[in-house]
Amino acid sequence: MKILSLIFFLVMCASSNQLVGQNITARYENKTLAAVLEDLGNRYEISFAYDSDALADRVGSWSFENASIEMVLQQLFEPHQLAWKEVNGTLVVYSLDSNIDQSATNNAMDSNQLYGEIRDRKSNELLPFALLTSPDGSQTTNTNADGKFVMNREGLTDSLLVYYVGYDRKAIAMADLQSDSYFIFYLTARSAYLPMVMIEGKKNQLMMSGNLPSVHTINPNNINGIIGGGEPDIYRAVQMLPGVAGALESNNGLFVRGGNSDQTLITYDGFTLYQQDHFFGAFSAINATSVKNMRIHKGAMEARFGGRVAGVLEIVGKDGNTEKPIVQIDASPLSMAAMIETPMDKEGKATAVIAGRRSFTNTVFSPTYKNMFNTVYNAAVNVQPNQSAQTFNSTNDPEFYFQDMNAKLSYRSSPKDVVSLSLFASKDKLYMQYADTASYEVINLRDVNYTDESVKQSMGGGLRWVHNWRSNWSSLLSVGYSRFSGNYFSVDTLRELLFQDTTVMFYAENAELNDLDARAEVNYTGVKHRLQMGFQVNHLSTFNGLNYMGISNPSRSQSGGVYSVYLQDEWNANERLTLRPGLRFNYFNLENRVDQEPRLAANYKAIPNRMQLKASAGIIHQYIHRIREQSIYFNTPDYWQFSGSQNLPTLRAVQYVVGGIGTFKNWTLDVEGYLKHNSGLFVNAGIYGRTDSARYQSEILTGKGSTYGLDLLLQRDAGAHNAWLSYSLIYNNNEFHTDDGLRMIREPYLRQHEAKLYYEYKPKRWSLSAFFVVGSGKPFTPYLGKYNYDLPNGTQRTLPIFGDLNSGLLQPYHRLDLSAAYHFSLKKSKGKLQLSAFNVYNQKNVRDIQYIAVRSNTNNDDYEVVERKVNMLPFLPSINLQLQF
Repeated sequence: MKILSLIFFLVMCASSNQLVGQNITARYENKTLAAVLEDLGNRYEISFAYDSDALADRVGSWSFENASIEMVLQQLFEPHQLAWKEVNGTLVVYSLDSNIDQSATNNAMDSNQLYGEIRDRKSNELLPFALLTSPDGSQTTNTNADGKFVMNREGLTDSLLVYYVGYDRKAIAMADLQSDSYFIFYLTARSAYLPMVMIEGKKNQLMMSGNLPSVHTINPNNINGIIGGGEPDIYRAVQMLPGVAGALESNNGLFVRGGNSDQTLITYDGFTLYQQDHFFGAFSAINATSVKNMRIHKGAMEARFGGRVAGVLEIVGKDGNTEKPIVQIDASPLSMAAMIETPMDKEGKATAVIAGRRSFTNTVFSPTYKNMFNTVYNAAVNVQPNQSAQTFNSTNDPEFYFQDMNAKLSYRSSPKDVVSLSLFASKDKLYMQYADTASYEVINLRDVNYTDESVKQSMGGGLRWVHNWRSNWSSLLSVGYSRFSGNYFSVDTLRELLFQDTTVMFYAENAELNDLDARAEVNYTGVKHRLQMGFQVNHLSTFNGLNYMGISNPSRSQSGGVYSVYLQDEWNANERLTLRPGLRFNYFNLENRVDQEPRLAANYKAIPNRMQLKASAGIIHQYIHRIREQSIYFNTPDYWQFSGSQNLPTLRAVQYVVGGIGTFKNWTLDVEGYLKHNSGLFVNAGIYGRTDSARYQSEILTGKGSTYGLDLLLQRDAGAHNAWLSYSLIYNNNEFHTDDGLRMIREPYLRQHEAKLYYEYKPKRWSLSAFFVVGSGKPFTPYLGKYNYDLPNGTQRTLPIFGDLNSGLLQPYHRLDLSAAYHFSLKKSKGKLQLSAFNVYNQKNVRDIQYIAVRSNTNNDDYEVVERKVNMLPFLPSINLQLQF
């Protein structure tokens, strides 16, 4: 409208921002905003400028008691997407329909910079990691984890483009960006179906590639399209990216570019998560409905990150709706979940999000649950080869359940301050009995009744305060704490077949890990430089206790700290070249060592908006490790240990990445090659050995090696049809010290080739998708045969012969998942009904090989060692219902 346009122009040109210093006492019932402003103007001699026609249909009731004019206007305008600004003594009211809100600060701003934040238009939530760019791609920047940005005006000639995964793109004309004000850009979420994965980029595609190497941003707003064992799973979406293993089921954590899962740092609103899985690793313990955004760093990450050599996954929780309460309910074959997000005050300064999930697997035994439980538990018990344990028998059905909770409280006392408190807790509990009456095993001529009980719990919390001191200075203070505890207890009752004698054996293990992290950080943004300086303290403690048959082994308990300082500069050298040098220093007190970690990343726009070249390099150290014992006979719990204990070295990785991105019409090709030199590697060899005289004498083997590979992403985005193909190639050369000299040992979880294909079709209210993954064989230790040798007493002893550790390869992996979701509306509510099928054609992928010694006759020394294949998840159909009020 003409009047609003004139007012908006006046706002752009205004240079003052003085508020009327008086308090208001008034009460209005069912009044229009126009009538309220007219009354306030007459009673308090305030000069307002507004479009009376535009405010005539905005009706409400308000009550003010000795309230400041700022508080009154905030309550009047925010629910109606209005804002105000003082221009030459007049309070000008204008609409935010132009997607821009401007509020000048009291501090002087650099006229060469744009300052502001990105918000969701409907909920008013800040949007982290959004992309702002010029049309030709010469100027780009991203909002930080709090949705704030600072951007150089140079190169912005026509307009500014704003992108955020799952939201419509917005173009802001330069005529609207001429003032030195602080801008708020409002984006609108797509109304039908939000895309699953986005990698930072410039086009509004389903998956896009980043300007700097190996950084990907994921929006989980519709993460339910990726189902892991009947449950929405945020990790399944991350595993669709190249370089992240997607063919490893029933594993805890993320395996990035050949690294073990403990080499990937996972944070939730700043605090670290450990053992973040449910159902023995079948899916993530992070409730997808409570997550707003995720960003993964692969390879040489920013200087503010340290302690893990493979990568970092940042998870940002939802802040909550500032406009109205929203309730969401989710139901699946395994659990029920609910989430509520709501404003905590009328001004919208305080918000809360609470989400909880609880399985009903201890009372309802759905076919999905039975198939999953039997598959997972078969890896923990010895049954006859080529057979599977059936644990549901109506008399001793297993008792198992899982639950988790997320909560976040956010408070914005002013535009300069944001304080948030985030909480997380999860629990898995199992109690079951299983009888093994087979008499074919050499080591088991008796019936065995297994009784297993375990409780696994994780919890954590983080407090963050972000303060903007000036237009180009800000600070971050954060404190986070996380704790993991696992209690494992088993009782085996053995009964002689002939004499009915019984023996009771019990085994108990307790594992605990505590992590306290504190960080202080200062950020400065100039015309060409963006500086980041910080200090971080990370204190950890572990406890591991073992009791076997009443005999307690010495506990493996430690406490140590890592103290770090870091500095990083993002330098826009010119319109085409961006450099990001950084340096981090770590002090590890248990070994009294100081490590330097230089980092460097670069991006060069070879053809603006068409082709980019990128590279990075860096050094990273890791001081705490998860020990996973490799046993050919049993599954044993994992535990965490520091470098320096049990002969564990400090892991050091020198990493290099080079790549490029090419875009043509609807096609995007992203290619990255990488090389990692690792020293301080170790492997727990367990009880593997080849002969009695040539046996690994030490469980922990140390060594060094290199990993190099290629990540490729080909994507096509064409309206309702979207598809991408990702391919990963990994080579691994690791040498470990053994009593026989240096030996090449493969990583046990590494697949040399892996390809993933995703296709999505979105006709109106439907969302149809298919996901196919194929990978080469996973390493395992093969059985070669047996040999007999003579004892001094004249008898013979038979021993098995195994190949080198992880020298064999399992059969290739492949799996197809399908999903169909229907989106519907019920008055003011909306919902989604989704049907999905995991492993559609029921491929029997092999997870591990176990070995069992089977008697050939009544002579115990006459036996054969046979293989027992432990399979991964079978065909799992699922139906999920989501309702939002």
